[in-house]
Parts: sequence; structure tokens; C-alpha cells
Amino acid sequence: MWNVAAATVRGHHAEFLTNAPVSEAMVDRHRRLVDSLVAGRVAPLRVLDVGAGSGALSASFAAAGHEVTAIEPSSALDDATGARFGFRVLRGSWPDPRLRSEHFDLVVCVQVLEHTSDPVTVIESILAALAPGGTAYVEVPSGDWVQRHASPIDVHVPHVHYFASRSFARVVQRAGGSVVASRDVIAGRDVGYEICAGDGQSSWSAGIVPDAGEFARSVERLRDRVAALPRGRTAIYGANAGTQALLGWVPQGPWGTVLDDTPTYWGHRVYSSAGEWPICDPGTCDLANYECVLIAAYVHDTAIAARLRARGFRGTVWSLRPATAVTDGPPSLFAD
Repeated sequence: MWNVAAATVRGHHAEFLTNAPVSEAMVDRHRRLVDSLVAGRVAPLRVLDVGAGSGALSASFAAAGHEVTAIEPSSALDDATGARFGFRVLRGSWPDPRLRSEHFDLVVCVQVLEHTSDPVTVIESILAALAPGGTAYVEVPSGDWVQRHASPIDVHVPHVHYFASRSFARVVQRAGGSVVASRDVIAGRDVGYEICAGDGQSSWSAGIVPDAGEFARSVERLRDRVAALPRGRTAIYGANAGTQALLGWVPQGPWGTVLDDTPTYWGHRVYSSAGEWPICDPGTCDLANYECVLIAAYVHDTAIAARLRARGFRGTVWSLRPATAVTDGPPSLFAD
């Protein structure tokens, strides 16, 4: 899937870091990924983190004793952070000419490729940065997931691509590499691919056949359900890409505020074509002002719902996860 308005997409990552860990569970996910990627290898590995974001994954590699270089365009990831956690920080975009002569045992590129206009060239540059015998780990949102669950909340404005498993393997092959393994992340919502340079035996599923009718029905269901929420007495939880998607489908909704656990977001606002809303600290917001909370950061909806109840919220909690993605979290707004 391709964003036909990709030429108009402008990144905000120079000012704000996205996906910064706000819970121990998010940090633990990084630790488990590090353990799995370095299993069976002799430390220390030379690791390159392309699009390092908050630096949390780089910090996990460094804590495990590896020699880490993080490249990130945002000024929010600075030398002081790198020094604190033991890794080198280069501010800039990938590929970076400063690293032309360096090679790495492992290159990680997590939630980056979907933002690029030429993924084949990006994969080529990642493969070129590998030392002999090196591998890369590239994690992307799953296009198969979006199709399988007909999930409008997972169609994010900043994403240029959504890769089905078959299309991702073809991108890697065109770049001169091969997929050697893959793993589901967050129950398949994202997929992590381990790739290497040269021809190899790649395997992939047949992918999901798009059903535009089912997706359109999900959008209409979303609009109908949102229209029934209490106006001015509804809060969105998560100043993230899911909220951005929601405001694209429903520009003028009944919400009065957006709650988020990321301190650097507090005091800023989220925008749609029809309005703007403040981003507030859930710990200090008076939840008694709201009858309903709509969780856009739905991959964390179980923990968020428990946190809301612990803070005394007794209203209705809905999740924006697709109805077909069954969890033990709060009910899906899409459910029949």
C-alpha cells in the first residue's frame, strides 16, 4: 500500500521523538529484542541503530555490552543522552557519509522504512553497512495486519508505505539481499525481518487480498460510533499516530482533550482540519470531567485501562483496536 499524498508528508521528528518508552513493559520489549538478536554471537558486537528515536533500543544494546552507534535526525537525542547510556550519537539522516568507511555486525532499523520514499535504496545502504557475516533487523508495520483487520486507525498519515510480507521480501531482493527470518511483533501488528546481503532462500506468506468494501465499512462504523459519544465529555488517550488517523477520519469529534504519558508532549496540542485539542498529563487531569475515554494507543489498552481505574475513573473506556484483534483489554469501539 502506498500513500498517494506522500509528497506532502512532512516529518516532525526534528522536534518530537515518537514511541519513547513510558512504561517498564516497553523497555522490557527492547531488552527481549536485544537478547534474541544477539543470541549465539560473541560480544561485543558493532551495532548501528538507524533512526534511533529516543535511543531506548540503543541503550539496551549498550547495557548488554555492545558497541553502539545511533543515528537520528532529532535534536532531542543528543550527545549527553548517548554518554549517559554508553553509546555514540550522530545527528543526521541515513545514509550518513560519516559512516561510509565503517561496517557493523548488526544494523537495526525499527519503524523507519515505512517513512521513506525509496525503500529499495534504504535497504541497499543498510546491506552495504554490514561487515562480512553481518545481519540487519528491519521492523515495519504490517500491511497484512491492516488488511486482515480492516483497521482505519492503523493507516497513519506519516507512513509512505505499508508492506505485505510478500512485497517486503521483493524489496529486499531488489536491494541485493534476502530475508532469512521474520517475527511477529505486538501480535502481528508489526513485523520484524532479519535480512542479509546476497541471494538466499527467502520465504513469505501469500499475503492478504485487499477488501476495500470491508475497510469502508470499518470507517463508517467508526464515524457512527464516535457520533454517539458524549460531546465535550470524551477524552482521547494517546497523542500518537492512532489519534492522528482518528482525526483524519473524524476531524470534528466529541473529545475535549487528549491524554498522553509522554512529558514532552504536555502543553502542546493535536490538530485536525476542523479543530485543535490540548495534550494533558493523565496524572493531573481531572478525570471527573469526562464520561468516556477512547484509547487510541490501543496496543497498550489493557495497561491504560487499569491505570485509569486506579486513578478513580468510573466512566466508559473504549479501545480503538479492531474488533477482530481479541485481547483482555477494554471493549473495542468497532465491536458489534
